Amino acid sequence: MVDEIYTGFSERSIVRTGDPLNFAIDGEGFFVLETSRGETFTRNGNFNLSPEGILVTSDGHAVLSDRGPIEVSGGELNVDLDGRITVDGVEFGHLLLTDFPKPYKLEKLDAEIYRATADIQKLETKYTYVRQGFLEKANVDIIREMADMIETYRSYESDWNAVRISDEPREETIKRVRKVR
Repeated sequence: MVDEIYTGFSERSIVRTGDPLNFAIDGEGFFVLETSRGETFTRNGNFNLSPEGILVTSDGHAVLSDRGPIEVSGGELNVDLDGRITVDGVEFGHLLLTDFPKPYKLEKLDAEIYRATADIQKLETKYTYVRQGFLEKANVDIIREMADMIETYRSYESDWNAVRISDEPREETIKRVRKVR
């Protein structure tokens, strides 16, 4: 039985995509989003442009800068390592990033979107870089998870066989009692 499920926010490996709308956080922190539920946070930097030219998540949530939603409007978007945004060479502001002292206490709203509860303070990010044209890979070790699943299955199978073997003498006794009657 599972005692507790939590999201691990350990640093993940970063892979190059070449897509200028993909961003990876190199270090700790979260992108800040504007949603119908208020300000939310994600580490998933797989962004798109809305029909209005706003940088958004795949769910349509606006990605925020220190000046509000990031409006690209068909221009060329560039973000440097410090999060400084330029559109067609004109500075637009800085990508809004934040961090938390205990990110595992964030409330999970969707697959990769979180909300801070009242008892969580936001922090400025330190030693964090933004990599444009890159995405984070999942921090799940597939081989380790498969090995754990196989181990769990074998344990279950072993227990089931033990129960089956212990039931055989009872079944024999029941058959003998039926024959006697």
